[in-house]
Amino acid sequence: MLSELAGQVNCQGFLSIDNDNFEQGLLAFSAYPGVWKLALMQQEQDQLSTELMPAIRDQVKHGEIINFPYHRAGKHVQPLKVEPLTNCPQITTTAYPLQTNRSEPKPCQSCSLCLPG
Repeated sequence: MLSELAGQVNCQGFLSIDNDNFEQGLLAFSAYPGVWKLALMQQEQDQLSTELMPAIRDQVKHGEIINFPYHRAGKHVQPLKVEPLTNCPQITTTAYPLQTNRSEPKPCQSCSLCLPG
């Protein structure tokens, strides 16, 4: 079972949620407290379900959800700046630029927000 694996000390599991599956994701998140974190795949604000953010605010604490604004070709939708969301710094800042040199760490390896060392 994935929840047992995600609950191991040396493992971290994220449930990906979006407009279409946030209710199921939040149910799984609530069923295993402290095991899962959430990754929100954010669309444009006017395309988000009106129920999405209230449901997140009711069930999720700061540090349990990372927001990934939809992006393509170096452009991203305007990230939501509301609690309890933490926006992915690679997408929303210039702190972790993409590297073409294979010997350089990739943004996620440098940031470690999702993949702690």
